Amino acid sequence: MITIYSDFHQLKQIKRTGYTFIASRIQDYVPLRQQLRRALDETHNDYDIYIQLPILIHWLEDLRAYNPQLIVWREIRLDSYFEQKFGFSPPEELTETAQTDLLNTLKPVRTGTVTDPIGWILGRKVNPIWEGSPSDKEHLANVAASILKGKAIPAMLLPLARKRIAQWAEQDNRYHIFLDDTLKDAAEMVFLGWALRNYPSNPLGDQNRSIASIEDCSQHISICIECLKKYNAQIKSFWSNQMRADIKPDLMQILGSMSGLVDAELESIDRSARKHTEQLTNALIEAIKIRFSHLPRTEDVIEKLEKIVTPPVPDDPVERWPAEQWLDWVTDEYMPYFAWVLRTKHRRDKQMQLAHQFEEWLIREYPLLSQDPQAPFSPHQLDNIKESFKSHNVDIVFWFIIDGLTWWQGKKLLDFCTERGINSVHIQPAISALPTITSISKNALVNGYLDASKMNQPTVQSIKNRLTKEITNIQVFTQVNELELAYATDLTPGLYTLLYNALDHHSHTLQGFTDDESINGHLRLIARLIKEGFEHCIEQGLNPRAFVSSDHGSTLLPEQASVLRIPHFAYLLDEENGAEEISAENKLKPFQRTRVCATENVPSDGDLRRISANWFFLQKDIFNLPEQFLIPKGYSAVERRPTGWTHGGATPEEVVVASLELRPSLEELIAPALQIEGNLRPGTTNEMEATITNPNNFPLKIVQLFIENVPVPIKLTRIGSHSTISTPIRVQVTNNQSTKYIKWLLSYEARGQHLSAEGSVNIHVRLLYANTLDDMFEE
Repeated sequence: MITIYSDFHQLKQIKRTGYTFIASRIQDYVPLRQQLRRALDETHNDYDIYIQLPILIHWLEDLRAYNPQLIVWREIRLDSYFEQKFGFSPPEELTETAQTDLLNTLKPVRTGTVTDPIGWILGRKVNPIWEGSPSDKEHLANVAASILKGKAIPAMLLPLARKRIAQWAEQDNRYHIFLDDTLKDAAEMVFLGWALRNYPSNPLGDQNRSIASIEDCSQHISICIECLKKYNAQIKSFWSNQMRADIKPDLMQILGSMSGLVDAELESIDRSARKHTEQLTNALIEAIKIRFSHLPRTEDVIEKLEKIVTPPVPDDPVERWPAEQWLDWVTDEYMPYFAWVLRTKHRRDKQMQLAHQFEEWLIREYPLLSQDPQAPFSPHQLDNIKESFKSHNVDIVFWFIIDGLTWWQGKKLLDFCTERGINSVHIQPAISALPTITSISKNALVNGYLDASKMNQPTVQSIKNRLTKEITNIQVFTQVNELELAYATDLTPGLYTLLYNALDHHSHTLQGFTDDESINGHLRLIARLIKEGFEHCIEQGLNPRAFVSSDHGSTLLPEQASVLRIPHFAYLLDEENGAEEISAENKLKPFQRTRVCATENVPSDGDLRRISANWFFLQKDIFNLPEQFLIPKGYSAVERRPTGWTHGGATPEEVVVASLELRPSLEELIAPALQIEGNLRPGTTNEMEATITNPNNFPLKIVQLFIENVPVPIKLTRIGSHSTISTPIRVQVTNNQSTKYIKWLLSYEARGQHLSAEGSVNIHVRLLYANTLDDMFEE
């Protein structure tokens, strides 16, 4: 008997034998006929003939007249074979080519039955998202993301995909967007609609394409950014026209309309902020920073805007404040104002008056502060280093003692460390030892206290002598390459200290504000050394920690600074060559980096009265100093005005420095919580209270609170661990509102990171009258 199989899809796996013949080409026709002739002659044998080309079956039509007992015809059906393998009939949208591909590429169902054939096929061939349901969270956005960025849908499965979308559209009308356009164009519009949801009108220029937000796409920010890039020119033109049409645009309101995901918006708000500087506030800058946090250029734009923003004039400090509150005032209010005054060459009268108030407080309280172990005194950082070793949780400490590192430079260093992935950073302000010259302040820093007897001892020797009892391995480097050579070898537990003086030397030569690219080069170098030190330790299984200390800050004297003559009983102290007396015979004055005088003896009462208007007298015994020192009040120069930055005085920028502690590991950070309390009544602006809670084991700094996109001033910006602060807020309610939906956004700093949290609350609006008796008692 001869069995002829029609296997046009080559579904059967066959081996050629003497009784099995396969015809897959036209050239097989003659051999096929010869095989059939032999088979008809040998009726005692069974032959299997597999025809894999339709034309060959047509050419064998004459054989159908043979007795069915002699020739049997069999058709290997594709759909039957498909159902046999997968347990379900092929969907009608699948062509034979598609069915064949699935048979060759998909494994059969091992257990159970497939109840959703279309989802099962697309889920395995494209993306599991196609097995989902519109009821799944963010399903539509995930489908759009899969279409744009996932595995491409094979052309033969596109009809099946459209069938799937039609099924979803029956459950959720939003899915019709994929049926009205090409899949990729529709997916793009999903993301564009969400990104541009707050725009006043369609910015894309193509009025035939409607823009509507139909799904939250916040989990696909990178795709939104990619979709917007091709429309950068249209968006740039849109905002240019918007700004031109509005003589006095509300920049905060405009910012609220922007997506924050395209460079054209950032350029527009940057340009407008520079044009309308009266609106350029810290709150606006903070809002820009949050809105455009996903764009790489934002940091550069923010840095430049911060340099031209007009900060609020600081409130006058209060004498009875504790030291910590004075330092908060210096870092949060005074320093930004000081930087702005110098950058813009504004009149310095108010700034100098504020600095004088700080000086008077500091000189009065300094003797007590320097002796209080709990006070924010920079030499006390040594105690933290010693405690790190005592805890036995730290194997290696890297101590970077940076000569002349100012508070603002310390904050920039923190940013550079964060850029390198060091996310556990704690920065706090501290008071330098007086007078703010290296020989005194650095000596106090490395000893951990004021020691009048060690003024002339080399710093390297002071560090080793001071810590040799607590730490066995102490290495001190004065050059960067020396520390890098130490990194190249196996590190051993102990203290690795770098004395870095290049920053201070550089600052003495500058006449502009000391936060330019040249200064950044020093700070980036330190950040790199910290990061590399951590990496080498972790590779060796060692637990590292890093500390950054500054001996003093610096200031820039006014161009018209008064120049004081050295009192007759004193001499000028030159940091480079030690104490040097300037006599009448020595007409050549040395280049002055500092502005400090000294005297070996206590001046007479008469002399002190005569100099009291211009000088602070730091008495040796009271200030624990090796000599009697004189420092100018305010911003006077001594003998001549230095061309660059100087130090030695008691102004805030010379005295208040940054102390940093850095760790490679990161303790989990919990976002602060915000609660809004109070009563709401319709048709008025309501006074309420917002309470912010810090649930962490470390303090937070609140940068800005926004309620309904409106910045809220907060006086107390720091929240201690597991503490709360409260601030009044104002909420507007219209006459027809029964429930008020209040959105809030909170930006804050923690461990060197700039973060934000947002949320919303629904608050019931209390009516001014009751409709029914039941309403009167409803609470």
